[in-house]
Amino acid sequence: MSRSLPHVLVGVDFYPTYNFVTITRGGRETILKISVPTGHVGFINEVATNWPSQDHTTWQEWFIDNMRQPPGQIFTPIGVDLATTPMGALPNPRRFDPPIIVKHQVEFIGQNNSGRNYVFESLCRGTFYEKPNL
Repeated sequence: MSRSLPHVLVGVDFYPTYNFVTITRGGRETILKISVPTGHVGFINEVATNWPSQDHTTWQEWFIDNMRQPPGQIFTPIGVDLATTPMGALPNPRRFDPPIIVKHQVEFIGQNNSGRNYVFESLCRGTFYEKPNL
């Protein structure tokens, strides 16, 4: 009699989880893009973004599987002062419990309609799991 072992889920953390981009005036650029490996599914646990929120002509959007999140709205900056805070030190990322499922990719895009160049930051932490063959 043969017995099969249960499928064990082994998670692999997202990589990269953080990036920053200087977006020139009038520009639109991808800040961070994370693709889900073939045969896997991703679970987003934390997200943080930062950009010059005092300038209302700039914003950041994020997309999961090419769908804007949250639908029809822009993401809120956390208000870190980039002049005094080291890059990547985004405090208090928004936690998702339960996590958000991503099947293909997550992407953060910054829009700078101002007359100045600005730095935009994005952080996305999560885990990839192999899809079990059921």
